[in-house]
Amino acid sequence: MSRRRDAALTLSVLLPVLAAGTTFGAPADPLAAAVGVGGALLGEAALWWRRALVRRVWERRAVQAGAATLALGGGAVGTLALGTRALTALAAGLVAYLGLLAVVTVNERRRRPPAVPAPQTLLRRRAALLAVAAAVGTVAVGVALAAALGADATWWTLVALGVLGAEFVVLGRNLDGNRPVGGALRGRLGAANALTLARGVLMAWLAGFVVVPWEGAVAPVPVALYATGVVLDAVDGTLARRVGLVTALGTRLDGAVDGLGLFAGLAVAVAGGVLSPPFLALGLVKYTYLAATWRRLRRSEPLGALPARGSRRLLAVLQMLAVVVALAPPVTAAAAELVVAGAGSAYLLGFVRDWRLRVR
Repeated sequence: MSRRRDAALTLSVLLPVLAAGTTFGAPADPLAAAVGVGGALLGEAALWWRRALVRRVWERRAVQAGAATLALGGGAVGTLALGTRALTALAAGLVAYLGLLAVVTVNERRRRPPAVPAPQTLLRRRAALLAVAAAVGTVAVGVALAAALGADATWWTLVALGVLGAEFVVLGRNLDGNRPVGGALRGRLGAANALTLARGVLMAWLAGFVVVPWEGAVAPVPVALYATGVVLDAVDGTLARRVGLVTALGTRLDGAVDGLGLFAGLAVAVAGGVLSPPFLALGLVKYTYLAATWRRLRRSEPLGALPARGSRRLLAVLQMLAVVVALAPPVTAAAAELVVAGAGSAYLLGFVRDWRLRVR
């Protein structure tokens, strides 16, 4: 029988004894308590010599039920014969036995070699901890923003938490891809993925400014968030390649943060009156491409592989830099639209070219 069940059985006897002691006014008699504790320890010591036999007998449910009944009956008889001090002695003995069980259990766990969690378990725990830390940090920034604006920032916090949630859903759904090509699953996310997640947090905070005016003291904040994200975007991939830890998880997470960040930057610029609403379409180009790809694959239609081209990354970087320009406070709306339209046209044509290459 497990010690957990043994403890539960002991508690099933101790609780009625305590209730009876309270009801009948059992005294806090040190001598009675010492007798109970000594009796419990001596009994356990005597049984220890024939522990194999005792364990075999004790595993029978009838024996367990009989022992509990005998303890309760013995307490009742002892109370009638010796007074309520018998309840004190019995309660002390049961508590001592529970303490002995706890000491033995802790000692066994110390001797047992520590279990090493599976990589998947470690990843889930770490992802959950990062999600909680990001959410707590977001709420704290929301409080600071409310103080800076002198107004309620609840909607900012809710939008930022919503975007964070979407990013961590992508992380959770792709944890199994946290392995180098042909390698085993890694229990750590790694520095490159950590940087990508940090960038995701910044993009979530940026998205909050869609519903909060970014003027006055906070006017430089959106451009600072997005520009920092652009810098981190250049670092995380380079770091992953340098240390040889390019993974499917990192690729998908990086792409998700890129797409959400670009759309958030454009949406903030539109909300601030810097860009006109049609420019939001540029933030949907990538998602339209992915949806068309998914639809074609679902229909089992032929879809070729893309040849490697450095121009794809260049066009994406140009689009990001254009959004940085649009969010910069000194830039006029006319200049921002001109820059974003130029970079956006090249960005759109790049996707059109890739699509034509894949459906030939």
